[in-house]
Amino acid sequence: MDEATSDLIEIKGTDSETMETIIKYMYSAKIELNTTNVQNLVQACDLFQFEGLKFACEKFLFDQMETGNCIGFHR
Repeated sequence: MDEATSDLIEIKGTDSETMETIIKYMYSAKIELNTTNVQNLVQACDLFQFEGLKFACEKFLFDQMETGNCIGFHR
């Protein structure tokens, strides 16, 4: 595996800002969810199997849902 011999490993499937947010969450158990970051966090949680954080993101999205944005959430 490349991880054994390389100093730099590229993590595909998420952006650096989302990854930084997840790492800070792993160390502090605190996270600021907002409409800007929550969709990327849900996708990253699927990728890395962070079920607890994914649940928190889904709850945030549910609380934000209204008739004008429910189709976008479904997509």
